[in-house]
Amino acid sequence: MRAFSSLSLIVALALNGPSGQAQTPTHQSVVHNTTGATISVVNGVAADADGNMIITGWRSDALDFGGTAHPQGTGAIFLAKFDAQGTELWSKVSGSADLNGNHKGMSVAVDGNGNVYNCGWVFAVEMATFDGTTLPVGSAGYVAKYSASGTLLWVKDFAGGVNAIAVDGNGNPFINYGDATIEKLDPANGNSVASATGGGDLQNVGYHNLAVDASNNVIAQWGNKITKYDNALNTLWSTPLVKPTFCESFRISLDGSGNVWATFYALFGTVTLGGTDYTTFPNGYIYNLDGSTGAVLSCASPGAYKIKKVIGGDAGTLYAFGDFAFNDPYLVKYDASLTALSSVLTFDTKDVTAIGPDCFVLGGAHDANITLDGTTYDRPNGSPQDNAIAGYLCAGTVGVEERTTNEDLLLFPNPAKDDITVRGDFAQGSMQVLAVDGSIERAITYTRPSTTVDVSGLANGIYLLRDREGRSQRFVVAR
Repeated sequence: MRAFSSLSLIVALALNGPSGQAQTPTHQSVVHNTTGATISVVNGVAADADGNMIITGWRSDALDFGGTAHPQGTGAIFLAKFDAQGTELWSKVSGSADLNGNHKGMSVAVDGNGNVYNCGWVFAVEMATFDGTTLPVGSAGYVAKYSASGTLLWVKDFAGGVNAIAVDGNGNPFINYGDATIEKLDPANGNSVASATGGGDLQNVGYHNLAVDASNNVIAQWGNKITKYDNALNTLWSTPLVKPTFCESFRISLDGSGNVWATFYALFGTVTLGGTDYTTFPNGYIYNLDGSTGAVLSCASPGAYKIKKVIGGDAGTLYAFGDFAFNDPYLVKYDASLTALSSVLTFDTKDVTAIGPDCFVLGGAHDANITLDGTTYDRPNGSPQDNAIAGYLCAGTVGVEERTTNEDLLLFPNPAKDDITVRGDFAQGSMQVLAVDGSIERAITYTRPSTTVDVSGLANGIYLLRDREGRSQRFVVAR
């Protein structure tokens, strides 16, 4: 099967034009565990620059995603990589043969070279082994670095469970671990090079994630507050969420402007955010923080829903993953006023990342046979327990062949550093530069025969230039 690139995925989706942007996302290239009878769950997902999906989680029984079969008793933590067609490229299990959920893969991240970082929890009184390397007894958490082909490069133990990992634009990993610590690690060996205390609560620590903005600042979700640090882990701002015991906070994300999207759900009591009290419960809330100051930009409730992650999209739209009416898991697309525009029934999503306009990689579990867009995924052996599942949820088609480059549509140099020249048969007039999450990074005016665009303020990554007729071309910023 041909190698697939996320660049071709983004172009294929964008070249569908305005009608493609309006499509409802569908589940594609779904993988799920096909064996065993007890629990397996995907806790973390990521995608690399080639469009491959990487997942991590834990299991207590046999595991098979359609590639390597892993019998029970050979490690509870799993890590696997798939191409965009859902074909397993490699998979492995680590930790111990734990059956009680004490060893868990919690989060995964990929650097610019395709190296995979995996982190999670291990049980201090059990031996935890990663590709022949055993952590010291007493370890409670781990970070492991693998090459793109799945070779272990190093594994490092930590005194607390490692809940999340993120990598900045320079390849430096950051972790959120225990209940109160954030650390910057040396990518060569996992040693700490900077550390800060963040504080936090013990509820939903599995959702205490990290995000890195275009300037390589790091934003951490601590449960009862969100804190922004610079790259050396000096605190820039911290916004508290004063909440009662039965109030849950979930994952954060950044939009194209660097603002923070977050959620909380409460059964009763009072939640205070930015000096405002919220008392209408049970309800779930979506709120937005200014990325520069931490000030609350908005906070509103779409209903009595447990929303687990919100991703800011194009033209003020929002994509919310979580438990909606009757606790059914959905992706719901909202406009800026939280009016629902569309919805897709999905599985219980534990983690999700955007890889293009209306295109996501997501992972989680299903506890019964589930039908997604006409395809049924059976729970192995009829078990009613959680079963690992992951895949793409995209408008358009995942894995289609990339169109041959049209020489009449030119962007150069590509990759670009500070400026890029637009030349060719684009429609004259207004154009948009889009990030992979669909957010509008800037607007420009194109005039034939060519226009130079300043991209010096854009972070390293993949972008789309789209004209007013919906035609697009990709380019890469790399410094």
